Amino acid sequence: MAATQLGGGAEIDRGTGEVRPVSANAVAATIALIVVLGAVLLAAPGQTVSARYLNDLMVFLDGGHRIVSGQIPNRDFHTPLGPLVSLLPAAGLLLTGSRGAAMPAGLGLLLLILAPAIAHVLSSRMRPLLALTMAGYLALILAAPANLGEDPWVLSFAMFYNRIGWVTLSLLLIMTLPPTGGSSIYRDGCSATLVALVALYTKASFGVAGIVVLALLLLVRKQRNWAAFALATTAAVTLFLELLWALPSGYIRDLVQTAEASGAVQGGGAKLIESFADNLVDYGVFTLIVALVAFKLRDWRMLLFLAVCAGGGLLIQNQNFQVSGIVTLAVGAAVATEAIGRQHMRNKRYGASGAVFATAFGLLLLLVAPTVIGCATALGAHLWFASTSQPHPFVLARLDRIILAKTSTAQDADYSAKYAETLDDGARLLGVTKSQGPIVVLDFANAFSVGVGSLPARGDYLVSQFGRTFDKEHYLRAEITLADARVVMVPKWGLDPPAAEAFLSLYRAYLEKNFSAPQSSLYWTVYLRL
Repeated sequence: MAATQLGGGAEIDRGTGEVRPVSANAVAATIALIVVLGAVLLAAPGQTVSARYLNDLMVFLDGGHRIVSGQIPNRDFHTPLGPLVSLLPAAGLLLTGSRGAAMPAGLGLLLLILAPAIAHVLSSRMRPLLALTMAGYLALILAAPANLGEDPWVLSFAMFYNRIGWVTLSLLLIMTLPPTGGSSIYRDGCSATLVALVALYTKASFGVAGIVVLALLLLVRKQRNWAAFALATTAAVTLFLELLWALPSGYIRDLVQTAEASGAVQGGGAKLIESFADNLVDYGVFTLIVALVAFKLRDWRMLLFLAVCAGGGLLIQNQNFQVSGIVTLAVGAAVATEAIGRQHMRNKRYGASGAVFATAFGLLLLLVAPTVIGCATALGAHLWFASTSQPHPFVLARLDRIILAKTSTAQDADYSAKYAETLDDGARLLGVTKSQGPIVVLDFANAFSVGVGSLPARGDYLVSQFGRTFDKEHYLRAEITLADARVVMVPKWGLDPPAAEAFLSLYRAYLEKNFSAPQSSLYWTVYLRL
């Protein structure tokens, strides 16, 4: 069929009015290169920089150590976080042999795994200008070691699972756009399966939202074949994991206990209103894009899609430890901008540089620019400090290549230094007692098994937060969490003092019956099994 050449690297089919990228392979290759570059910049220095939430880093390293030691998440240890949260640092540890290089390497590996899917989804559904814009946006969110919505200089791998969830859900939302060059059941289906599985087994809220998107696409005639393929493949993989490791059912049980202990919705309506107010500027810009869609497209389905992006994103963000940065707003704006551009070309028969499209694209840039600048700053800062700074000399010798950067507030720096001091104190106490693992720590995180390199205990919590992962009515009995322990450590200076107090009240009888009289240091009390 005849085609009309358009500006921006695209052409329009005169028969169907569909936009076909010129050299889509080149666009896809460029997108893949952007993602790979993010992975290299993150992982190449081989060190981890932390300016805040050092305790979260210890949770992830502990999870990776457990998997390398042969444990299965949600079966041998309990956590409401998805198995990939521990599997990624485990992969990084196996690749590098270093705890301090594990997180950057693990996330870098994920970027490489997702690169083909990101390249395919964006290049097949968006014109080059939009595809490359969103590629940079999503790749930086994945690669930048900083919590969304916080100062980009506050370097940390804490809550990295939220950034993975936002990106994978975003890709599924972008796939609601019909592909410009014709649908490929296998390319679309395999890409959707990969991102759905990553979302589902990283954090349940993002995974469930992604599955809902795929289910709704079954109602769209041109999309249902690959969506059905993706849903069926995701279900088959989940069934296989259940038969092999009983993984999904264990994951669900841990999620249920967490929901019972903390409540399914944190903060309720008041928190939602607060979150909306924190993101009022973004919602204002997004409302202008909705107005453009109503004026230009007059498509109720697109308006409904944008409402889901706005409302669903707010609900998800309300579950995250995150002030701002609702990624689905930018994704909804990008999908709307692409739809406006397509209609403009069908009606006008010339380049997609009309005023409405240009306005929509400008509003999209307003939404993505703060995150792009912030994430680029964080990634650059991590590269600089990881390449030029010396790691902290932990007494726990296996905690190598971890840099405690003072790029956050003085309070954060003091807190990290204090926590590191308690870990050193605990390591010395373990040396005095000549105790061997498995070690259970009745605190927010257990840095000692991974720091000593001992065999981890089975049956305990990966992360313990009172009122979040357990409470005095919903908890794992001592006969489960302490059955494998040879050493139990109770903090005097705790990351979560209510958790330590609750554990002692719940487990005191078991400790007194099965463990010797405690030995103490400045920051720790240690119980040794009789």
